[in-house]
Amino acid sequence: MPEGRVYKVGWNQTSTGWRLWLLDHPRIAADVATLDDPAATEALLEPVCREFGDGEPTFTFHPPVPPAAVDAPFIARGLGLIVNHACAWIAGNVTDYFSGRVCELCLRITGERNDAALVESRPPEGDLCDRNPMDFGPVVATERFVALLSPSERDAVELRPCVRSARARRKVYEVIPKVIVPKVPVLGIPRPALRCGACGNTFFRNELPSSDMRTFIADSAIDADVPALFGVGSSQHLQLATTFTRATELAGHPHARGAGATRLGTVPPDRIDNNPAIEVRNEPWQFGLPKPLRPR
Repeated sequence: MPEGRVYKVGWNQTSTGWRLWLLDHPRIAADVATLDDPAATEALLEPVCREFGDGEPTFTFHPPVPPAAVDAPFIARGLGLIVNHACAWIAGNVTDYFSGRVCELCLRITGERNDAALVESRPPEGDLCDRNPMDFGPVVATERFVALLSPSERDAVELRPCVRSARARRKVYEVIPKVIVPKVPVLGIPRPALRCGACGNTFFRNELPSSDMRTFIADSAIDADVPALFGVGSSQHLQLATTFTRATELAGHPHARGAGATRLGTVPPDRIDNNPAIEVRNEPWQFGLPKPLRPR
């Protein structure tokens, strides 16, 4: 069984804390003192690894747990991300699908998505995927997931058919939102942003203490009428967003295998860090590439 699968977790309160269990495998359960993530789900890591051989599981709570107190300033709009941890296997090179080039330092693609259809090398792992062996993150969905979308949600995205692999049983689409909102840094979060010294690509590491929210956008970036679906990030690395209620509804459906839901933070103008601390990286090994051997 592949690693990185999404496991739906049920929960209820007990006299001493909280009881957690996998909805699809109720015998895998744990008692914990807190629902704060990741502390709560750490108790499930060992049994999931032992039972399924999955050392990198992702857990989503159903129903969602109440937001942490630290989240309060950022959840007034009630937005959520449809996170997708399964892998889509794309053939070719990343430069086949973008107008730019690959940075030799951080290996991220530059430029914008071109008109080429994604070509599958083998069927995707789930109904909704955003990972692949290449270092870019398109949102790829099977026809089962696309069928869950409302007419207004379909109107908000381009559903570009992928070229299917010989073994594929279902049609697969790249989901390209018509509106893409960039992430922003949050004032007061201590970890610096990372910037590639060659291409200038910047990664914000927004991690609120005692919170599982990691993604934030400017409150002013979304109109009063929230789009049925929109993108967060960039054309190189996308996530789908909608209301948190709708994200949870979609993620909980059996035809959304691989999907989860998490809250999307919206940041008021006075909480956006307009001068964030930035750590510039100039060595390939700082981006996970092999460190050069020292001569003896």
